[in-house]
Amino acid sequence: MKTIALTEKWIDRFRPMDPFGILDLLGLPGSFALGATEEKDGFDEPAGLVVVSSSEEQLVIEWMFTVPEFRGRGIASELMMLVFEEAKARELPEVMARISEEYFWDIDYWDPESFFVNDVFKKEESALSEWDTSILRLSRVLMRDAKENEKAASDPQLVSLKELSKKERGEAAAALRKTYRTWIPKNFEDYLACADEELSLFLGRGEKCRAVLLTGKGGETRYPFFLASKEEEDTEKLARAALYMAEEVVPTHEKIRIRCERRATELLLRKFGLEADIYDIVTVTAETKVYDKMLARIDLEV
Repeated sequence: MKTIALTEKWIDRFRPMDPFGILDLLGLPGSFALGATEEKDGFDEPAGLVVVSSSEEQLVIEWMFTVPEFRGRGIASELMMLVFEEAKARELPEVMARISEEYFWDIDYWDPESFFVNDVFKKEESALSEWDTSILRLSRVLMRDAKENEKAASDPQLVSLKELSKKERGEAAAALRKTYRTWIPKNFEDYLACADEELSLFLGRGEKCRAVLLTGKGGETRYPFFLASKEEEDTEKLARAALYMAEEVVPTHEKIRIRCERRATELLLRKFGLEADIYDIVTVTAETKVYDKMLARIDLEV
């Protein structure tokens, strides 16, 4: 078995293991993907995949998969351990995994060793959701709410990322840090650099900015990936404006994936009545120090 960091050269070969388009998250700051190959008929065949995003506090395993014919060979174990080693190299105290609830109870599907679930990861109390849809599927909702969405998009305080100068982007980042403090990551400018300029929206220009919605694009998938808003009214305004503008800039066949990080986001989506495939996502968290203790204990037992 070989393990590799996935570059553009390899990504297309591993896409068949990624039915939800999670590899598109690789545009986000700090994210990475690792692949494993096994030799078959003289060729290195893709055998396993893990896709990881990053925050200032933790690494997040967004997706892990092993090709069925290669399971039982320690591939997922190796990939999981490499993720923990990367977390320690970055001096991050935690690793979190996001798993579709339908797969969570099938330990053979995602967990390389039972001790990861039983002893290292701890399950969060409640699941949030992930929504997968497209402009084509949203057409009825967009027609029904067209006036409300257009009104939100025409708010004079609303400005897209492409309209902001470099100076105004810096001023907006400073204003958001002042309002939201630790909620805004230190590398927020990196988030702006990888955002879709047309569908990333601010309420307030420059130093008067009070809320932001950033959207990314990877392959044929669009995904909101950062929201900072204190007022429910502002959150809805940003979401409606993004939907209105998406009709013009997003091809109807492209996917739109919305990951709910907070219950309020999920409630807003349900209020809109979006037609989507909705997946309940279980989150489990592990401290790297707990992982190290478990490995030490296993080594002693061996």
